[in-house]
Amino acid sequence: MDKDAQSQLLRNGVASLRKEAEKMTDGEIVGMEQQSLFLENNFEAFFSSNIPHVIFINGTPGTGKTMLVKHFLAKYKEQIRPFYFNAMEEETLDALQKHLLKQFNQDQHKSFDFRTSSIQRSISTGFSYYKNSILIIDEFDSFLDNEQKDNLYSFFNSLSDLKCHVLIILISNAVSDTFRQGSSTSSRFQYLSKTFPRFTPERLKQIILARVGKEVIDLVFSKEDYQYFLETIVEATMAGGDVRKVIGMVLSIIQGALDRMENNEDPRLSHRDVLELFDHKIGNPLTGCSQFEIVILYCLLKLNEEERNIQNLMLRLGGMKSKINHLIAWNDVMLQYALKRLEDRDFLHVKTGTKKLFVVDNSFLPDVVDAINNIPDVVDVIE
Repeated sequence: MDKDAQSQLLRNGVASLRKEAEKMTDGEIVGMEQQSLFLENNFEAFFSSNIPHVIFINGTPGTGKTMLVKHFLAKYKEQIRPFYFNAMEEETLDALQKHLLKQFNQDQHKSFDFRTSSIQRSISTGFSYYKNSILIIDEFDSFLDNEQKDNLYSFFNSLSDLKCHVLIILISNAVSDTFRQGSSTSSRFQYLSKTFPRFTPERLKQIILARVGKEVIDLVFSKEDYQYFLETIVEATMAGGDVRKVIGMVLSIIQGALDRMENNEDPRLSHRDVLELFDHKIGNPLTGCSQFEIVILYCLLKLNEEERNIQNLMLRLGGMKSKINHLIAWNDVMLQYALKRLEDRDFLHVKTGTKKLFVVDNSFLPDVVDAINNIPDVVDVIE
């Protein structure tokens, strides 16, 4: 293979991984077969039934929940009318109902009380215009932060009572079955749930090979070094469960190979380069942290010790939210979960009965800064 062909092969690998980082599927499901089968079966069951359905999809960030739902929305686009709502952007049932009414071209409802039954009837009527209405509520746990559980029961049950044929998909980072159990007591909806597990090294291997291809791997690694990469760095990095970290790391490695080739250098990493790169990663105590956990540690370490509390942390994160929501979305539930993970791994301690946060070891700051610099967009807005 000549140099031009090799260069194009690497460009294709970079482009494929950039696409992977955004959607992780392009018509072919890799490494998510069970979740895919669950969604496909339940879409088909909804199409053939007159019973409204609610599907709960749970899982930590970076497990492919939203991506896979969007894949099936595209697959069935000729049969459905989807209504997508991100609850993190507007965290109220009121905002959801206004959003739906606008979608139904009923803009005359500009101000209303969510308890008004006519509004819920209007929404039910709007859904009935279409054969298969699909309501997707992403970041669903943001609703529960605002103690709107009873209102949501009422909303869903009203759609059920009005015999509305709709499939509701609730995508959540931290919702337990308690909401499902409470909702199902007085509703004719069929409730189903699926937890998306964290990506394992085996699933990552499938994705990398399927998306990048063996020819690209052979250009960048020797056979022995690639095996070391799979067995060592992927497993260590995946300790945090966030697939985006691994995709970003592989993208950086292949982009580096392309840069070397364009500078008339050998694109392949030497064995020494591989050992130095991976030994640094493995020795880094932050290797298993998710992007959000790294940002939390950075924010805390940049605060004076007496200022380290949940309130000041949330102020810092809130200032970032509008600028990088597309990259690191968060809400109160996710924050508590991330703090618990950091506490379990001895990075910080939450003092019982207070909101004070104690960082166990301030010497982590250089490692945290280095990790922050490798997260696109974050370093520009985090100060």
